Amino acid sequence: MAEHQLAALLEATLSPDNATRSEAERELSAIQGPDSDAQGNVGLALVNLLLDASLALHLRQSAGIALRKFITRRWSPYFDPFAGSPAVDAAVKDQIRQRLLQGLADPQRKVRLATSYAISTIAGPDYPDQYPQLLPCLQHLLQQDDPHAIHGAMTLLCDFVKVEMDEVQLMQVAREVLPTLEELLADEQRHTPHIRARCILVFRQCLTTLFMVRESFPDVAKQASNELLPRWLSAMESLLAKDAAAELQSGGERGWETLSLRNEIFKTLKVAAMFRSQFKSHVDGLIRLSLANLSSLLPVFTRVYLSSSSDVTPPAGEEGDDDVAADLPSLACSILDFIAEASRGDRCRAVFLSGGTGGDGAETEALSQLVALLLVYVDMTTDDEDNWANDANAFIADEDDETLAYSLRIATADLLGTLIEDYPGPALRCLGREVERRVQQGSASKARGEEEWWKAPEGVLTAIGNNAEAITEILDAQSASGQSNLDVEAIFTNVVLPNVGADAPPFLQGRGFVFASQFASTLPQELAVQFLEAAVNAIDSDAASLPVKISAVRTIKNFFRHLPSRTVAPFAGRIVRQLGPLLTQASEDTLVLVVETIQSVVVEDEEAAHTAEGPLPPIVEPQVIGSIVQAALQIWAPNARDVILLSVVSDLLESLAGSRQQGVPDVVVQSSMPLLAAAIGSGIEQQDNEPSALAETAVELAKSVLDGAESAALRGVVAILCPNLLKVLKVSEDRDVQQNGIECLTLLVRKCGPELLAWREPAAASAPSAVESILEVVARQLAPTDSSESGGLAIGDLVIALLRKAGDQIGPVLPQLVDAMVRRLATAQTGTFCQSLIVPIAFLMHRDDAQAKQVMDLLEGIAIAPSTGGGGGADEASSAAASGSGLEVLLRKWVENADTLQGFWQQRISAMALCKVVGSGRRLLGEVVVRGDLIPDTSNVIRTRSRAKTMPHQYTQVPLLAKMVKLLIKDWTQATRGPPDASAAGGLGEAAGARTPETDDEDGEWDDDDADDIHGGAGAGAKSRNKDLAFLSDMLGPGGLEALNADGGDGDDDFWSLNPSERDPDILNDAVYSMDFKAFLEEFFLGLSQSRGEDLQRVYSLLNDEEQKWVRMAVEAAGRRQ
Repeated sequence: MAEHQLAALLEATLSPDNATRSEAERELSAIQGPDSDAQGNVGLALVNLLLDASLALHLRQSAGIALRKFITRRWSPYFDPFAGSPAVDAAVKDQIRQRLLQGLADPQRKVRLATSYAISTIAGPDYPDQYPQLLPCLQHLLQQDDPHAIHGAMTLLCDFVKVEMDEVQLMQVAREVLPTLEELLADEQRHTPHIRARCILVFRQCLTTLFMVRESFPDVAKQASNELLPRWLSAMESLLAKDAAAELQSGGERGWETLSLRNEIFKTLKVAAMFRSQFKSHVDGLIRLSLANLSSLLPVFTRVYLSSSSDVTPPAGEEGDDDVAADLPSLACSILDFIAEASRGDRCRAVFLSGGTGGDGAETEALSQLVALLLVYVDMTTDDEDNWANDANAFIADEDDETLAYSLRIATADLLGTLIEDYPGPALRCLGREVERRVQQGSASKARGEEEWWKAPEGVLTAIGNNAEAITEILDAQSASGQSNLDVEAIFTNVVLPNVGADAPPFLQGRGFVFASQFASTLPQELAVQFLEAAVNAIDSDAASLPVKISAVRTIKNFFRHLPSRTVAPFAGRIVRQLGPLLTQASEDTLVLVVETIQSVVVEDEEAAHTAEGPLPPIVEPQVIGSIVQAALQIWAPNARDVILLSVVSDLLESLAGSRQQGVPDVVVQSSMPLLAAAIGSGIEQQDNEPSALAETAVELAKSVLDGAESAALRGVVAILCPNLLKVLKVSEDRDVQQNGIECLTLLVRKCGPELLAWREPAAASAPSAVESILEVVARQLAPTDSSESGGLAIGDLVIALLRKAGDQIGPVLPQLVDAMVRRLATAQTGTFCQSLIVPIAFLMHRDDAQAKQVMDLLEGIAIAPSTGGGGGADEASSAAASGSGLEVLLRKWVENADTLQGFWQQRISAMALCKVVGSGRRLLGEVVVRGDLIPDTSNVIRTRSRAKTMPHQYTQVPLLAKMVKLLIKDWTQATRGPPDASAAGGLGEAAGARTPETDDEDGEWDDDDADDIHGGAGAGAKSRNKDLAFLSDMLGPGGLEALNADGGDGDDDFWSLNPSERDPDILNDAVYSMDFKAFLEEFFLGLSQSRGEDLQRVYSLLNDEEQKWVRMAVEAAGRRQ
């Protein structure tokens, strides 16, 4: 196609007429395909149009957009959208690469941006081998006087270094480009702050890559960091030493651009802080420069961002400058992030404290200054006010302390929390003084009639409230010794109580409610009841503003989460009556908040549930719960694609279905299951047999109800749910539908076994039974299609449940089922699906020798031909596993995936069955060779994603018997002498490398001096983890981690267990679950040494020294018991 025709086609893709535009887009896509353009000349034509200065700018931009799609579709298999061979001809590629470099100096900014994007995309697969001229060209452009050329080169360089660089590319950039960037950075007369900011950005990315490769190339990384960091740190220190406010106010828009330079510097310093040996001599000075920058910019921040009467409007950045932000809140965030990183542990103790030890001592002026600055930068900006005043969803998303949204307010509160954690006493003393001063400033401002007076007290409440838990713990400890560094009671008296009335500014009134709920556990009961009453009244008040109502809802949620049931229960009915109508009126984040709040109100706390001997009295009438369930489903149905709403509705249904309140589970099941079954049935009518989002998510919600409810509450559910559920599972290819649907069937088998086994599909007399229909679903999962692994772990759990509950009914078809499972295993590719097929067979084998022999005989009689597609794997061992006898296929896949089996019970069943196989002495155990131990990589080459495809890991080759013994030895080292409880641990502990939540902590830093100092001492890692778990506990909602861990005292449903099947009572009551598994394996090794001594001796020589030692220890331990 001629270029003028292509230009006309691009013009048509911009047509306002839908038909014209759609046809043009279809034709444009067609002419780019390999069938229409094998050489790839369309790509070259698009480049020519992009660079044609005679064309209108919008047309050149359109060519740039089309070029992006062309590159990812036609250039290389490196890109996921690659359309297949042939790729663009090599000669055409050369022309495109060369022509694009010319576009970097184009006078049009938009063209330079499009060109840069295209080149950086091509550089992914092509640099340096096919694109050696790239860096020399950039080097040449950077040395020109043309500002367009410099901008284009810097834009490309920033894009280029953001993609994955290996050690060769890193060193090339460091050697060839960074010296030039240092010159650009230093020349502030010739180059704009944005260009200089990009110099810092490129250096930061190089530094990040250098940090990532430090373990593979420690000498090179240390040498490079020693050469680069001191010069760049000195340069950055010099730039930061200049007065920030003076620079900002000196040059109009150019003055505001200086913020981008400082922003990039502080982002880079955060990375540089990880190179501690080079950084530690600079840290004190940089912390003081950080405080100086925050102090210098504070008046500007207050005037421009906090005052509604400001006549200064920060300029908007140009297109393409988003990566070098030039606004003051972004800069303040970067400074606070740097301080948080640089001061972790005791790195900055000398800056913040004098005298004392650890986190105790006399606070310095620097600490007082930092806390004072935090209490101003936390204030609500005018942009926040405008966004939140009339948009409830924005207010909730930005202000909810449980969201992952990041902002200056969040950064400020987080850094204050870090200071409180590291320096509890000194930080609270500073905070107490500054709170008093800020409150006085607010009062004086109010007396002067200033509109923004309320921002100071609101900021104080925000900063303290977001750290309420840590502050409460410290104050409780201090009260025991008769001291207190922060007077929370005075804050309530002077700030909160005077400003929760209807006449208070809305945001301050709302913050007062939330603050009170954050300190709910410390409030006198009488005062807590008053605040709860006020919050309930605010929801019911027509005069209350939107921020106040939202804050009141959050307050209620917090109060019900933190206060005992006896205190809050009297308000439950009234709250539900007020919030219930909002379920059908709210949307997005507001709706989620309302659902979560209702859940916190109507679901009993875990302590009450576990201490009660019988049913609890209902918090609200069961019929009200039924109305809530129906309302929740009513708002879910039109928003079925909202994954967050789906999650909270799912949690609500599961919590209520599992409630101990009298009559509540029954009404939840009765109110939800007919509606969900009908929604599932709606998917059956789809022409493509794929359920709608409504049907898909209805299956997930049905699973939540089944998961929560006990068997007694589920009477009659089989007849309601099974007809539509089974129909959908027989036709749907949707992964989530299959996964959740199979889990539904598993729960029905476990909880409604007799009812399910007696049920038949409502059709003719010859209709299949429930078991026959379920086996049809299983058979569909075992069909060797590309998408049939989506059942994952669920199919294995279903088969095991059937073996337990319906063994007699599936006995006649068990040989066919085993045959189908092992044939599917031959082509299985994912570890989860392999487990689904291995564990049921292991379950059949683990019980006794006779049954194990029957299963192995059956498998040896199955011949599996080599697979023609899928499932083989890249290496020879995996490929061989696709053929042979059924037993050989099973054992190859088994030992390949044994290390990744999920679930405590599943791992034990697998090991016990492997013991049966080893004890069988079958000939193939010595004849079949499989992958053994990983051979260490001595190539000293960084294993990037592209290299990993051509440089796979290498392994030793060992007989099956040796591999199985290795696996069983590893199981012994990690085995316990009972169920999975810390007190029952019988493994070798940390010395054996056993991973536990307490020991599984990676250093994450690079420190040439003292590894403990990285985390502030040997105990800092645990402290950090505890803080993270506390945050996670809060995010989990009512009950937190305690609710997740609640198990009725059995210790079974541990938070760290990743396998939900371990909530299955059948598993928990299985003797395998609670046996002394360590002793079992010791007895096995002793028996093996006595009955199969020769085989064990041959295997022994293939074990490493540590494995040999462990075998001796296991045999000796068993011998001592005899």
